[in-house]
Amino acid sequence: MPDPLREDAPEYHVNGAAANRKIRFIDLFCGIGGFRIPFERAGAECVFSSDWDKFSQQTYAANFGEPPHGDITRSPITCGIELVGGNVIGATSL
Repeated sequence: MPDPLREDAPEYHVNGAAANRKIRFIDLFCGIGGFRIPFERAGAECVFSSDWDKFSQQTYAANFGEPPHGDITRSPITCGIELVGGNVIGATSL
C-alpha cells in the first residue's frame, strides 16, 4: 500500500455530483504561495489571495503572475452565502 504522505500517492477521486465541480479556495496569509501550489496541483482554483508583507507580495506575483491583495483587514471583501438543504441559494463572489 502506498504511503499517503508521499507525493506519489494515488490520485484521490470523488464520486457523485461533486465529481464535476472544481474546488475553489482562498489563500489568506499566502506568503509566497506554498499552500496554493499543492491545491492547484490537485485541480483546485485559487479565487483570492492576501498577504500584507511587501516582499511576499513581490515573490507571490513572480510565482503566479498576480499579486495578492494587501492586508486582509483592509480589503473590501464581502461574501455572503446562504445554504438551504445543502444548496446555495444566494452568494456574492469574491
